[in-house]
Amino acid sequence: MVTPSEILFSWLALPVYIFQGLRVRKQSMRMAPPEQIPFVEVKGKGKPLNLLFIGDSSVAGVGVTDFKECVAGRTPYILAQKTGRSITIQSFGNNSATAGELRDL
Repeated sequence: MVTPSEILFSWLALPVYIFQGLRVRKQSMRMAPPEQIPFVEVKGKGKPLNLLFIGDSSVAGVGVTDFKECVAGRTPYILAQKTGRSITIQSFGNNSATAGELRDL
């Protein structure tokens, strides 16, 4: 159970938390995504499977040097290998993207 003194301390410490958060955000390294390939098509047999990837840094591939190394870039090749079907993906991702920013892409 949380005591009233713990609640009071949390509220009094709020300015410190805000200051620390802003400082960490300012000092953090922001990595750029690789050159994005928004459309990937892998040929196969049978009915094609179409996928849409929408998201933030994980979809954009932040932290990898080649788009084919990220989740959106690897998935069509793995699915095509496992299923033998044609796979088409379209990817819309941006570093720290919000829903409004993705809507406007």
